[in-house]
Amino acid sequence: MIAALVVLRTKKVGAACRRIADHRNSHMLSVPHEGPSYLDVVNVLVPPPQSGAQFRTIVGEAKTLAVVFLAPGDGLNRAHRRMADAHPLVQCSVRGDPDGIGLAALPEHFHETTLRWMIHNADYIAIWSAPYPQRCDDVQRWGIGAANADAHFVTTIETNEDRAPEWAALVERWKRKATPVKMFSAEQKGGVQ
Repeated sequence: MIAALVVLRTKKVGAACRRIADHRNSHMLSVPHEGPSYLDVVNVLVPPPQSGAQFRTIVGEAKTLAVVFLAPGDGLNRAHRRMADAHPLVQCSVRGDPDGIGLAALPEHFHETTLRWMIHNADYIAIWSAPYPQRCDDVQRWGIGAANADAHFVTTIETNEDRAPEWAALVERWKRKATPVKMFSAEQKGGVQ
């Protein structure tokens, strides 16, 4: 299988922010891979951001997938959000987990417009507060199940146990009424809906 990848990202350069505004300034990769998850290969080639946002288009065998990562800092502009929305499947990841160092980021550390877009548009939302790699397989199965249930937009919020209640409260305020929320914590095996 060959997966084509387009990466749009914003990142800090000194004190100023450089925004990649169109496909001419994008990075394009073709990733040959024949394993269970070419997303793992792509993540090694182009790691998720530690600050700001990153938008990837992945052309796979079954669907064209938009993958949006959001870390504390800048977000996606309206044009990039619309490009992501145009994909058959949008997978968003809010990177609020500090990778085991210190406290997890609070919602106010993120670009509010992009964060609201990720939560409000979601057909399914997961709050993953278990330490990585705990519950990794469960979260992956949940995401595959959401995609198989014909979800258009799936959002996962990565945080830790101490920040999970704040994220859950924010999600309840910003999500659509019918959107289910699944908790993946270290304390419970089945999650709560």
